[in-house]
Amino acid sequence: MYHLLILIVILPRLGCSKILHDSCWVLKAILIVAIFIVAHTIPIGFYYLGWIHLVRFGSVIFLLIQTYFLLDLGYKWSELLNSGTAAAATAIDQQWAHYVMLAYTVVLFLCNVAVLVLCFLKFGQCTFGFTVLIIVSVMVAFFYVTSFFRLCDV
Repeated sequence: MYHLLILIVILPRLGCSKILHDSCWVLKAILIVAIFIVAHTIPIGFYYLGWIHLVRFGSVIFLLIQTYFLLDLGYKWSELLNSGTAAAATAIDQQWAHYVMLAYTVVLFLCNVAVLVLCFLKFGQCTFGFTVLIIVSVMVAFFYVTSFFRLCDV
């Protein structure tokens, strides 16, 4: 709720939007505490009937947006390392940048696989857990495959 309010405030990109986004920390802290207190007064039936479905839908959209930004960051980082930030970048610097990107990619890939395997071992016995892990595995595979294609104009 808090993030939605902040988004609505900064969306018009007016002069006051920057002021409200970068300052008013005490007001923001009071607002967060107030939302937290009000959330405890909501009856539990509301969560079972509607909130769960709204949160599921919102989390999928959040993950897709985060994935786009991470992919965009990856392209920018790759472009930065490949271009050689200094005009006098040597071939050794370029080669070093390629090794850094390759090592980073391999380490993250291995960490992703390890976490998925551990999750399958811990939660794979449950049908719901198994289904969620299969969906996550398909998404991970999809994003690893699409990383070989230039999908963003960076």
